Amino acid sequence: MRLTVEFYGLGAEAEPIKLGDVIFDGAEITATDEKLLKVKDETLVLAGGGTIHATTDPEGFMRNLWRHFKSPYFLARKPTEG
Repeated sequence: MRLTVEFYGLGAEAEPIKLGDVIFDGAEITATDEKLLKVKDETLVLAGGGTIHATTDPEGFMRNLWRHFKSPYFLARKPTEG
């Protein structure tokens, strides 16, 4: 299974600009932009009080990025499969 999460930021005219993708290919998490690889170092806090990290549950991590990064300055979209 391949999951892709698109990341967006704000441009000079306050329009969304695609920053790149974070991709999980079933084995490892990679990114189209080296700066986005820092996302892997995050520990996501879930609504139920638990945490999730890229090293312990990469698929769950990818599926929850959009809940963690939702600022207009750094926004993750819901993951797409394929």
